[in-house]
Amino acid sequence: MTTTPRPPRKGAVPLAGLPPISAADASAESQADRLFAEPLPPPPYPAIELETMVSYEGFTFRVVFRDTSIAAAAEVLKKRGCVPASAAPAPPSQANAGHAPMLSEPPMCPQHAPRKMKPMKHPSRQGRSWMCTFQYDTGDYCTERV
Repeated sequence: MTTTPRPPRKGAVPLAGLPPISAADASAESQADRLFAEPLPPPPYPAIELETMVSYEGFTFRVVFRDTSIAAAAEVLKKRGCVPASAAPAPPSQANAGHAPMLSEPPMCPQHAPRKMKPMKHPSRQGRSWMCTFQYDTGDYCTERV
Protein backbone atom coordinates (compact mmCIF):
# COMPACT_ATOMS: atom_id res chain seq x y z
CA MET A 1 0.00 0.00 0.00
CA THR A 2 1.47 3.33 -1.00
CA THR A 3 0.48 6.63 0.51
CA THR A 4 0.68 9.93 -1.19
CA PRO A 5 2.16 12.79 0.84
CA ARG A 6 -0.32 15.32 2.10
CA PRO A 7 -0.01 18.88 0.86
CA PRO A 8 1.40 21.29 3.49
CA ARG A 9 -1.08 23.22 5.60
CA LYS A 10 -1.66 26.85 4.81
CA GLY A 11 1.08 28.93 6.44
CA ALA A 12 3.22 25.89 7.29
CA VAL A 13 6.94 26.10 6.55
CA PRO A 14 8.21 23.02 4.73
CA LEU A 15 11.24 21.69 6.62
CA ALA A 16 12.18 19.00 4.13
CA GLY A 17 14.77 20.23 1.70
CA LEU A 18 16.26 22.87 4.00
CA PRO A 19 20.02 22.67 4.14
CA PRO A 20 21.55 22.13 7.57
CA ILE A 21 22.81 25.27 9.26
CA SER A 22 26.33 25.59 10.59
CA ALA A 23 27.19 26.93 14.05
CA ALA A 24 28.84 29.99 12.47
CA ASP A 25 25.68 30.77 10.45
CA ALA A 26 23.48 30.22 13.53
CA SER A 27 25.48 32.67 15.65
CA ALA A 28 25.40 35.25 12.81
CA GLU A 29 21.57 35.17 12.67
CA SER A 30 19.75 38.07 14.28
CA GLN A 31 17.86 37.30 17.50
CA ALA A 32 14.50 38.03 15.82
CA ASP A 33 15.12 35.40 13.10
CA ARG A 34 16.02 32.57 15.46
CA LEU A 35 13.51 29.75 15.89
CA PHE A 36 14.93 28.53 19.18
CA ALA A 37 15.96 31.51 21.25
CA GLU A 38 18.42 31.10 24.07
CA PRO A 39 16.95 31.48 27.55
CA LEU A 40 16.80 35.03 28.84
CA PRO A 41 19.32 36.00 31.47
CA PRO A 42 17.94 36.37 35.00
CA PRO A 43 16.66 39.84 35.85
CA PRO A 44 19.11 42.19 37.59
CA TYR A 45 16.98 42.06 40.76
CA PRO A 46 15.66 39.01 42.63
CA ALA A 47 12.24 37.69 41.70
CA ILE A 48 9.67 39.54 43.81
CA GLU A 49 5.94 39.31 44.16
CA LEU A 50 3.90 42.31 45.28
CA GLU A 51 0.38 41.75 46.54
CA THR A 52 -2.00 44.55 47.42
CA MET A 53 -5.70 45.30 47.78
CA VAL A 54 -7.12 48.17 45.74
CA SER A 55 -10.52 49.73 45.34
CA TYR A 56 -11.88 50.66 41.92
CA GLU A 57 -15.40 51.94 41.23
CA GLY A 58 -16.66 50.57 44.55
CA PHE A 59 -15.13 47.11 44.14
CA THR A 60 -12.15 45.78 46.12
CA PHE A 61 -9.61 43.71 44.20
CA ARG A 62 -6.54 41.68 45.14
CA VAL A 63 -3.74 42.59 42.73
CA VAL A 64 -0.48 40.65 42.34
CA PHE A 65 2.58 42.03 40.49
CA ARG A 66 5.43 39.66 39.64
CA ASP A 67 8.97 40.84 38.91
CA THR A 68 7.92 44.48 39.01
CA SER A 69 9.43 47.26 41.06
CA ILE A 70 7.29 48.89 43.73
CA ALA A 71 7.45 52.28 41.99
CA ALA A 72 6.30 50.78 38.66
CA ALA A 73 3.44 48.90 40.35
CA ALA A 74 2.27 52.05 42.15
CA GLU A 75 2.45 54.02 38.89
CA VAL A 76 0.30 51.44 37.07
CA LEU A 77 -2.33 51.47 39.83
CA LYS A 78 -2.47 55.28 39.94
CA LYS A 79 -2.75 55.45 36.15
CA ARG A 80 -5.75 53.07 36.33
CA GLY A 81 -7.48 55.24 38.94
CA CYS A 82 -7.22 52.77 41.83
CA VAL A 83 -7.05 53.86 45.45
CA PRO A 84 -5.44 51.95 48.33
CA ALA A 85 -7.67 49.46 50.11
CA SER A 86 -7.12 51.35 53.37
CA ALA A 87 -9.44 53.99 51.91
CA ALA A 88 -11.92 51.23 51.05
CA PRO A 89 -13.64 48.70 53.32
CA ALA A 90 -11.41 45.78 54.28
CA PRO A 91 -12.09 42.42 52.62
CA PRO A 92 -13.45 39.63 54.84
CA SER A 93 -10.72 37.64 56.55
CA GLN A 94 -10.50 33.86 56.47
CA ALA A 95 -11.65 33.68 60.11
CA ASN A 96 -15.08 35.19 59.45
CA ALA A 97 -15.47 34.48 55.73
CA GLY A 98 -19.14 34.50 54.76
CA HIS A 99 -20.26 36.08 58.05
CA ALA A 100 -21.28 39.65 58.63
CA PRO A 101 -18.56 41.82 60.14
CA MET A 102 -18.73 42.27 63.90
CA LEU A 103 -19.99 45.71 64.89
CA SER A 104 -18.50 47.69 67.75
CA GLU A 105 -21.99 48.58 69.04
CA PRO A 106 -24.86 46.07 68.78
CA PRO A 107 -27.74 47.24 66.55
CA MET A 108 -31.16 48.12 67.95
CA CYS A 109 -34.24 46.09 67.13
CA PRO A 110 -36.47 48.12 64.75
CA GLN A 111 -39.66 46.81 66.46
CA HIS A 112 -38.43 47.18 70.05
CA ALA A 113 -36.47 50.45 69.79
CA PRO A 114 -34.46 50.64 73.03
CA ARG A 115 -33.69 46.92 72.99
CA LYS A 116 -30.21 45.96 71.75
CA MET A 117 -29.80 42.85 69.63
CA LYS A 118 -27.64 39.89 70.70
CA PRO A 119 -25.01 38.16 68.53
CA MET A 120 -26.14 34.82 67.11
CA LYS A 121 -24.11 31.69 67.89
CA HIS A 122 -24.33 30.56 64.27
CA PRO A 123 -24.95 33.28 61.64
CA SER A 124 -27.69 32.56 59.14
CA ARG A 125 -27.08 31.67 55.52
CA GLN A 126 -28.23 35.14 54.55
CA GLY A 127 -25.29 36.60 56.51
CA ARG A 128 -27.34 37.85 59.46
CA SER A 129 -25.47 37.63 62.77
CA TRP A 130 -27.63 39.64 65.23
CA MET A 131 -31.05 38.70 66.67
CA CYS A 132 -33.65 40.29 68.90
CA THR A 133 -34.35 38.32 72.10
CA PHE A 134 -37.68 39.98 72.99
CA GLN A 135 -40.32 37.46 74.10
CA TYR A 136 -43.98 38.26 73.53
CA ASP A 137 -46.74 37.40 76.05
CA THR A 138 -47.68 34.44 73.86
CA GLY A 139 -44.25 32.89 74.39
CA ASP A 140 -43.07 33.57 70.81
CA TYR A 141 -39.82 35.42 70.20
CA CYS A 142 -39.22 38.43 67.94
CA THR A 143 -38.08 37.30 64.47
CA GLU A 144 -35.97 40.39 63.64
CA ARG A 145 -32.47 39.51 62.40
CA VAL A 146 -29.67 41.78 61.19
